[in-house]
Amino acid sequence: SLNCNFTMPKIGIGEFKDGGVVFWIDPENPTHGLICAIDDSFNGLTKWTSENNQTNANGSQIGSGKLNSIYILTLNTTDGAAFDCDNYMSNGFSGWHLPSIDELNVMFSYQYIINTTASQNGGQNLIGYYWSSTEHDIDEAYQQNFNIGRKQTYYKSNNAYVRGIKSF
Repeated sequence: SLNCNFTMPKIGIGEFKDGGVVFWIDPENPTHGLICAIDDSFNGLTKWTSENNQTNANGSQIGSGKLNSIYILTLNTTDGAAFDCDNYMSNGFSGWHLPSIDELNVMFSYQYIINTTASQNGGQNLIGYYWSSTEHDIDEAYQQNFNIGRKQTYYKSNNAYVRGIKSF
């Protein structure tokens, strides 16, 4: 008789996939997860947004970065961190968005693994302050310091790095 038992190949943290590095795997469905780009989405530092407005992008949990980015892009269509992610291409792959603060925190936890895979594939290390898609209030949004791991709020008009993520 024919054996029809097929199991999906296991995907691991640190695997190079779809132009990025796997940094989170869904515990409910291990064939899905999150990938971060191997490069910053903008060559240098950028503002969260140049417009001071409330975007309602206040989701912080894993999985909320995409919806936050949609909220931000609805009001800020020409510049800023979410715009840079939305327009970013990595090895021919598009569809990137700005990570939520919890997603960024997971990236910090796996920083060494991400940096290793990124550099093996022509990318750059995560170092310094990175914007999240999580808004704090009309003036500030959250960012993660990849040098020491601290989460903090920062004025949206100030500059920080941007690293896009996407789901698979």
